Amino acid sequence: MNTQISPDEYLKNRVQDQIDWYDRKSGILKKRYRRMKVATILLGISVPVVVSLSNTADWLKYVAGGLGALVSGMEGISGMLKDKDNYLAYRATREALMREKMLFTAAAGPYEKVEGAFARFVANCEGIMANEHSGWFQTFKEEEKSISQTA
Repeated sequence: MNTQISPDEYLKNRVQDQIDWYDRKSGILKKRYRRMKVATILLGISVPVVVSLSNTADWLKYVAGGLGALVSGMEGISGMLKDKDNYLAYRATREALMREKMLFTAAAGPYEKVEGAFARFVANCEGIMANEHSGWFQTFKEEEKSISQTA
């Protein structure tokens, strides 16, 4: 029984699949991050406007307070989700995988006229993905530690 995977299978089923996943996920996180930032900025800008109008209607001071609380909450959620950090990390991982794929398929750089180029390619790609995963895991553990210290 042959359990080895061919370069074409690995490129299609592992590398390209991961490239697509990182591309899709980074795009989603980037959009969410930008939407949250735009909403936070616009709500933050509206607070002083509402405060200045509160002379005309007393209830507007409560609206201003609510807007301020909403801005604070959104900033807290944004900081907790770390969408910007994650989309940048996912994009960097995608680009690194693309670079390895291009070098391997062109038999260039570390894959140029090298015996065992495919094994080296697999090791490099798996290393790239492992680094991203360990970075995510480290961030998760730091957040868990921070939460347990404040509780």
